Order: sequence, then C-alpha cells, then structure tokens
Amino acid sequence: MIYNEKNGAYSADILCICSSDFGKPPKLTINEKTVGAAKPRLPEKERGNNMKRAYQLFAVLVGACVIAAMSATAAFAANTASAADYDTLKNAVETAQSGDTIQITSDITVPDGASITIDRAVDLTIDLGSSTISGAVYGTTATEKATAGLIVLSDPDATLRITGTTGTIRNAPALGSTVGYASAVCVSDGTLMVSGGTIEMDSAGGTATSAIYGIYATKGHVQISGGTVCAGAEQGEVVGVSVYRSKYVESDPLTLTL
Repeated sequence: MIYNEKNGAYSADILCICSSDFGKPPKLTINEKTVGAAKPRLPEKERGNNMKRAYQLFAVLVGACVIAAMSATAAFAANTASAADYDTLKNAVETAQSGDTIQITSDITVPDGASITIDRAVDLTIDLGSSTISGAVYGTTATEKATAGLIVLSDPDATLRITGTTGTIRNAPALGSTVGYASAVCVSDGTLMVSGGTIEMDSAGGTATSAIYGIYATKGHVQISGGTVCAGAEQGEVVGVSVYRSKYVESDPLTLTL
C-alpha cells in the first residue's frame, strides 16, 4: 500500500499472473489502482492515546498468558506424599502422577499374599527413609515368578525409583515344606532404578526346587547405583539379582546396569 502525498490517495501495487494458453509461460503485468481517498491524519495527542491503549491491551494479554502458563505448571507440579500404613501407600501408588515422591514415614506391613503393583505409565519415587515395607508373598509355580513380588513393576512405560538411607523392602514368606517362588521386587516390564535402601528377600523353609530373589526381572531395565540387594533362604535357588529373558522372546528388551 502506497500513500501519495500530492493527491492524498492510497494506491496498491497489484501483481497479476495469468495465462490462457497452457504450456506457455504466464504474462506478468503490474497495474496501479486507486483504492480510496486518504483519511485525515489524526492529531498527535489522539495518536498517542491510541498507542497507549494498544500497549495497555498488549500488557493485559501478556499477563493473562503468563498466569495461564503458571497455572498449568502448578497443576502438573510434582507432589510429595507421606505413607505410614498399607492403605495409604497403596492409594498413593495408585493415584501418583509422574514426578511424585512417596515418603515412607513408618514401618508398613503389607497383608500376606498382597503386592504393591505399578501397572501404568508413571515415573514414581519411593523414598524409604529409615522405614521398612515388609510382607509375605510367593507363588507355587514357576510361571508365577513374574508376579510373586512384594513390589511388582509391570508396565513398559512405568519407572520406579527406590531411594532411602537405612530403609528396607523385605519379603519374608514362611514356605514351610512348600515349593515357593518369590522376590522382594519383581520387574516383569518397565524400569527399576535403585539408588538407596535395602531390598531383601528372606524365606523360611521351602524345598530344594524353590527359587528366591532379591530382584527378579524378566523384561525391562534394572539400574542399581546404590543401596543393597540381598536374598536368603534355607534351601533352593537363592539369588540377589536375577535378570532372566526367555529364549523364546528374543525381541523383549532386558538390561541390567550396576
């Protein structure tokens, strides 16, 4: 758009590209067209007021965007929850959002045969502190190894981070004369990261064919950068960390990092 000070009119440069004969280059013409008489120039003061109002409106819009962004960030901010009993721990795990931390503030006993299961896409930290999560869960067939853990991780997009000072996760079933398969933490899929605390599997009784593991993983990723992992049993296979991938499922990823 061009303003002509001599005749007080606006003109537009119109670029027309057209061709009525396919296969030939289009012709290029430039024409000038008067689009209207010039509008009177606003007084200096009025132009200043308009500019001021524009800046004020812009500031309001920017402020609204900043507030909306801060609200969205707060909505997804990481939270820290405390758990001092089984029901509170179970609920905290089930409702946690990625980035959340659950602090264990007192010794917790999980009901016999029950597990704390993480079976959805979430990145969660359990801070044991100096407390103990204990229970007694085991399976009676080899196929139950993948679920016979006090804590079970089973989603490919789940990450469990275990931290703590002297805190412990302890699975201690009394097998008696039963063939038993059990672990303190079982990873059937997902990522387990241990940087502190103690993961302990301890069973009384059992048979020569029992299998006891501190950590038992069949798929996913296990990273241990700190803490202690141990297992103890009167008899049978006893392993602190067992990383096992079936030879029939070669495509399943499974890694151990120490």
